Amino acid sequence: MAEVCGRGPILEKVATVYVISDDPQAARSHLSTLADAGLTAAAVDLADQLPAQSDRTQPACAVIDWNGRDSLRLPPLHAPCFQQGLPIIVLHSQADVDTAVTAMRQGAWDFIAKPVSVEQLLARVRQALEHDQQTGSSRHLCQLTRQRLAMLTPRESQVMRLVVAGKANKQIADELDVSIKTVEVHRANVMRKMEADSLAQLVHQAIRIGIDGEGI
Repeated sequence: MAEVCGRGPILEKVATVYVISDDPQAARSHLSTLADAGLTAAAVDLADQLPAQSDRTQPACAVIDWNGRDSLRLPPLHAPCFQQGLPIIVLHSQADVDTAVTAMRQGAWDFIAKPVSVEQLLARVRQALEHDQQTGSSRHLCQLTRQRLAMLTPRESQVMRLVVAGKANKQIADELDVSIKTVEVHRANVMRKMEADSLAQLVHQAIRIGIDGEGI
């Protein structure tokens, strides 16, 4: 990481905007612009220096200002971390459709033809940070739900599947060949382990991680 400048609150957290450019002067300009707007800005040399999704706890995005004439390559876009959810805004001097499409296919979140105004850049950066915060919250909820799901026994998982499918306790008892009382115990355990206060909450959790009642 080459340099850091500016620090300020955004989205009730401290967000970081990473800047990558093959033009040192452009990089310094973006760092200054972002810092003046109250954002934490950090320059990195390559996209593979960006943090992996699993290592991030706060909103972040990256701005890649690439002046290379080979519009179909954009070297920084080939890093694996592009597939890990960090919103990438690409600024490019060549504003043709092929370049924009290629950037998007390689993992860019947004593509802006240069020159770009300060207002336009800051607006896109804030949108990217908001997007990252929202998707980060969703990922966290999914991860938490899967952790709870892993606590269920195989029988409790069966009961959850049938409950989510809308079956009553008697139907579940008949299908599993157990007593209604046993189903009630398993169902109570499911609700407790999944931290669901109602059937609606349990169903929402199931939908969140792609369970539709057909299998867990």
